[in-house]
Amino acid sequence: SPQDDSIVAAHITGYNVCELEVKAVGSYRNFQSFLKAVSKEHYLMSLAHIDIKPWENDRTVLIGNFKLRLYTKTN
Repeated sequence: SPQDDSIVAAHITGYNVCELEVKAVGSYRNFQSFLKAVSKEHYLMSLAHIDIKPWENDRTVLIGNFKLRLYTKTN
């Protein structure tokens, strides 16, 4: 569990928190599809970090780093 998460910091029982770090390479359309799919995720509550930059050798290719926080109820 990420220590800077408000659920974890508040010691709220009954929830699991998981943070995933995702690195991705793709086109603008690929990233659009990825972010649309992520936004529909039932357990996603937060995009904790997004960093997307074009590749130096081909600006149509993007390199992205994401931190996704997922929550589930344990009860």
